[in-house]
Amino acid sequence: MQDENDNLDKAITIQEQENKIQQLEKEIENLKQSNDKKPKRKKKGRKKRHVNALRWFLTIFFITIVLAFIFSFSIEMLSPHLNLVWSFVILLVLLAIAFVCDILAIAVTTCKLPPILAMNSRKVKGAKQALYLAKNAEKIANIFSDVVGDICGIISGVLAATIVIQILLAAPSLDGHELYVAIALTCLIAAVTVGGKALVKIFAIRNSNSIVFFAGRLMHFFRIMR
Repeated sequence: MQDENDNLDKAITIQEQENKIQQLEKEIENLKQSNDKKPKRKKKGRKKRHVNALRWFLTIFFITIVLAFIFSFSIEMLSPHLNLVWSFVILLVLLAIAFVCDILAIAVTTCKLPPILAMNSRKVKGAKQALYLAKNAEKIANIFSDVVGDICGIISGVLAATIVIQILLAAPSLDGHELYVAIALTCLIAAVTVGGKALVKIFAIRNSNSIVFFAGRLMHFFRIMR
């Protein structure tokens, strides 16, 4: 009787071990299947990122073409009718636009999100728009700094050439010194541009959240993204 019980216990133990082995085999098979699926998900994610990057590139490409055309066409149409003073005024306006765009681009990339989230939770006017700017900092910075800012810089160079011609026409005594006038004006514009950008960068970093919230208030005031 004792032998039969021992044999029965052994049979039960063997059966339990076989069940455990089967469970382990199933778990291993499930792990293999999950590992086979993961690369596909990664490939899908990579493909989606590539598509989004290409879409963004095309968007920026066409926006740049349109804005460059508008700025260039406006300058080409206005420059023959402008005197020296107004040419300098437009040059300063273009530089100011570039500085403002750089301020916003730097501010959205360096601002801290928690204070903006807190204002948005309290339903502060403009907080929703400020949160949108902060969450899309990469694209906002790309548009304002790389597109609008760079276009203003390029158009400023074109306008500088017009100003050189106007200076030479207004001062016949400089005839024969065109090269020196052009170099002097180019150096002046470069110094103002680089120095101004250095100053606005410091200002934008130190006041990033205030700048982003101010931009959000403006968007709210003009009913942009209500």
